[in-house]
Amino acid sequence: MIDLEVMRGRGLISNDVYMKAGDDAVTRGSQGNRKEISQANQLPTAIAKGSQEAYKLMVANSNRATITKDSEAAKQTAVNKLQLDVAKESKAILAKLSEQLDFETVGS
Repeated sequence: MIDLEVMRGRGLISNDVYMKAGDDAVTRGSQGNRKEISQANQLPTAIAKGSQEAYKLMVANSNRATITKDSEAAKQTAVNKLQLDVAKESKAILAKLSEQLDFETVGS
């Protein structure tokens, strides 16, 4: 607007051109402000939606980790049980073998 006033003061533009340009500047400015206000009003909504999506993703990842952890714990428990069974069988076989060796030693 200052540039328009200087041009009008020097006689480079008429009063009608000055008024029209001023009205156009005000209209553009108010449209820009409306757009900025609209964007500013949308920003909290976008942040809230983004936060909700981030929270949902965080919960899903946490649930997936818990399920995976539980699954891994179940697998480890099964492996531990198999190891215990093998150890018991090995102990029983070694006991039988020891008895046979004692019997053969005593029997000879």
